[in-house]
Amino acid sequence: MNLLKHLPPLPFGSSNRHSCRPTGKRQRALSLFQPLLVMLMLLAAMNVDTLSAQVTYDGNGAGASATSLPFTVPAGTDRLLVISLSYTAISPLTNVSYNSISATLAIAQPFSPGFAVSSIYYIPLGSGASISSVITITGGNFVVVGAASFQNIDQASPLGNTAGIENVSTSTPSLNVSSTAGNLIVDNLFCSFEANPVTATTPIFSIDNSPDDVTASFQIATSGTTTMSYTFAAATNQYAYAAAEFIARSSETNISQAVASLKDYINSAGISGSIAKAITRRLDLAAYKYCTGGSISSVISALNNIISYVEYQSGSGVPTSNADYIIAEIQALIDAINNGTAVCEPEPNRPGSPGLIDAGPELATGISLFPNPAANSMNVSLKEQLGKPALIRIYSMQGQLMAERNYLSLEQGELAFDVSSFANGNYTIVVSMDEEASVTKKFVVQK
Repeated sequence: MNLLKHLPPLPFGSSNRHSCRPTGKRQRALSLFQPLLVMLMLLAAMNVDTLSAQVTYDGNGAGASATSLPFTVPAGTDRLLVISLSYTAISPLTNVSYNSISATLAIAQPFSPGFAVSSIYYIPLGSGASISSVITITGGNFVVVGAASFQNIDQASPLGNTAGIENVSTSTPSLNVSSTAGNLIVDNLFCSFEANPVTATTPIFSIDNSPDDVTASFQIATSGTTTMSYTFAAATNQYAYAAAEFIARSSETNISQAVASLKDYINSAGISGSIAKAITRRLDLAAYKYCTGGSISSVISALNNIISYVEYQSGSGVPTSNADYIIAEIQALIDAINNGTAVCEPEPNRPGSPGLIDAGPELATGISLFPNPAANSMNVSLKEQLGKPALIRIYSMQGQLMAERNYLSLEQGELAFDVSSFANGNYTIVVSMDEEASVTKKFVVQK
């Protein structure tokens, strides 16, 4: 059976060109409008709705008075699990984990009179299928734990600024967090002898653990300072209040890189060969259409057709967890195109990429990566390229630029890249020795 016939044909258009560089008269004409274009871009960057759409809340905040909390993180892109934790420090807190991954402490704000602590932890979970596991806390007394998951967060360096306060007599405790517009701000409030404090931002969870209350909320930053606040029924100084900023992922999505990485995932997921071919072939066509100037509507229609096909195959030809991941990644591409943040930079060594020039075999064989998988550091061996200029970039599976180094002349044969903050998963390193010769290699981060 020809599986491709179940997908509607892909119409091609010629409007809205995305990847061609203007030349001749067109280039000179565009240069006259550069100041206007820059102004329009600055005005667009001030659009609060666009910024707010960059980070998304999964809408499944939960909390409990316990040392464990079952929690599901939905399938998605560049996910972050934020864990709000309040406890007394009579016994030390030794570990916070989820799905066998230890969480990182963002901030802990002590409340001295009762030795209580209001803290925020986080775990970058990358992109992928839904995860159902248990948040586990070791140590501490009278623990209250809450959680929320968000998407489109920088996975390499997610934590931004933090702020905390305690023991100030007031009925409206507040925190001013230094922030960048578009980033996520999450808070956690522990208070004694106060019933149901009211937040001015979006609530995540609230636990009445009489005589104490623990509650958390979030909002998306719109300026250089974000104010988080609550209102008590009466003035009190029996509280600890903490907040942390988390960095939104880069607003640009490299369509070519993202499609290439998604194809690698599909081909390694154990999906039937004919079904995998049907999906990857249509992904190639959609990317080619976008990068050669196909109309936006036809590209999005093509991607939606692939989603429909994967949904049809989910649970039979494609395992449900794999289908969820594939659909989430394609939807992320659609969102990037709709938001105007999609770019088309051909990935080296990919047949069919516009403007592609493959590197010579002597360059490809002269570059190696180790260890692979890597946990904390990944080394690139370039011993045969000493004295040459080099541009080295590392991309996530979603086409996000994770690291970049530019050398006018290589002086070391081995270069080390710190990947300790990278989420577990597959990554691509692109080594360009000049403008026309590049090598792409894959490596895995596994901790």
